[in-house]
Amino acid sequence: MTIREVETPARPVPRPLDLGLLWGAFIRSLPIALLIGVLAGGATYFIQDGEPPVYEVTSTVSLGVLSDADIPDWIVARAEPVYLSMAQDRETVEQVSAVTGVPDPVISAESGAVQGVILISAEASDVAQARSLVDETVITLIRRSARMHETAMFAASTQSEQLTAPLRAQIAARQLEDPLADISDLEWEIQLIAREIETSIPEVVPPVQVSQTDNDGKPIRPQPLNTALVGGMAAGLIALLPLIWWNFSNPRRVGRMWLRSLRNRYGVDTEAASFARSISPLAEARAVQTLSTSGTVLLLGQMGSLSELEGSGRIYQADWFDPWWREVPPNEVGLAIVTVEKRSKKLRDIEKLVAHLTGMGIPTMVAFNNKEENNGSHSDRS
Repeated sequence: MTIREVETPARPVPRPLDLGLLWGAFIRSLPIALLIGVLAGGATYFIQDGEPPVYEVTSTVSLGVLSDADIPDWIVARAEPVYLSMAQDRETVEQVSAVTGVPDPVISAESGAVQGVILISAEASDVAQARSLVDETVITLIRRSARMHETAMFAASTQSEQLTAPLRAQIAARQLEDPLADISDLEWEIQLIAREIETSIPEVVPPVQVSQTDNDGKPIRPQPLNTALVGGMAAGLIALLPLIWWNFSNPRRVGRMWLRSLRNRYGVDTEAASFARSISPLAEARAVQTLSTSGTVLLLGQMGSLSELEGSGRIYQADWFDPWWREVPPNEVGLAIVTVEKRSKKLRDIEKLVAHLTGMGIPTMVAFNNKEENNGSHSDRS
């Protein structure tokens, strides 16, 4: 006797995130990711190890004397970005290169932890050369600072002469007419103009070198070991994510991990095979054995058939979630075969079904269909 139910569209069930499968995908991906990390780290080490060393010397430069309380904070704050830019501009680099003979010297500057303090660094092939570069940079800043002050003073003097020339001419004319004439008003205007121009002259804060460090004479790069460790870890982690996704989303691998989980948790027999109209070879053999002993076979799933065994005994076939088969007495069922398609999104629900069957004491087998288009039969029995 064979009962077949008309297949109805299954309700949509979102694919659950099975942590066990995800952990299995991680374990499978880890060796390859580690290998990629080791190879990337080794390659990075050998590349870095062949590069010439680079040394760095850093000078701490104070804008003015730190103990000088006469310099307002706003003047120091305004001067700091000027000197930071000046230390790295083309004019300073060319002057340092001309004095030291180093072509295209690498010079950098940044603000210190305290306002009015800047850090000037230079890189070179040895410590002595780096020290000479940074020393010359500080000297160049001092020279340019003095030149800026001289330029500002000359401009102020020229402007003062231009603005007070008419007033001085009026004084000369008055004295020519009357040597005792009152010229105090004109002299007062000249003093006002001179004070106004004097206050407009930007106050120059001279740079003063406070201290100097050379990283204890050790090169700042390359650092083959540290770079290799970081590069290897980064490459391994970057490779691990797509590997986990590939192992987790690969239907065949997911199926095998899921079947292994069922065997370990519920003690059921499993088989991963390719089948279309019939069922897997091992499942069919188990069904024949059960029917030969006058047992009942319960085939649950949306695929597979035991039509070739019709007439050999009692065969009940239904969908996983059809309610009627649960009315069959468990002691009459000799074998329950659960078929699962490769890309099924109901693995969590099917696992609950297997737990229900084994909980009732029904011998259960799970057949996982690895059917691919235009490929032959393949069986992975366990």
